[in-house]
Amino acid sequence: MCSHEVGWGNNHLARHYVQITAIAYILLATPFLGMWCFGIDDVMIWMGMGEEVARIPLEYTRIVVFHNLIDGFTEGVDSLLDLTGHEWYGTGRGSC
Repeated sequence: MCSHEVGWGNNHLARHYVQITAIAYILLATPFLGMWCFGIDDVMIWMGMGEEVARIPLEYTRIVVFHNLIDGFTEGVDSLLDLTGHEWYGTGRGSC
């Protein structure tokens, strides 16, 4: 929908769509990422794995969850910059 609004020159409405999407991402993804981050070891133990084996995916998921949160945030910022015509700030290009 954002590309249609930008094509029609309605950047204000396109920015609203990006903001709504960012809020929906935070509200919907955060509980699932939290459950994944704090519950994966219990799931592994429930599946019959040992304590040491359950610790390994727990450490890995904490890294992946942090990466997913940062990646979602930067994608939203990049989309906002692109819609406002300032995308060269994010890429480091442009004249000073």
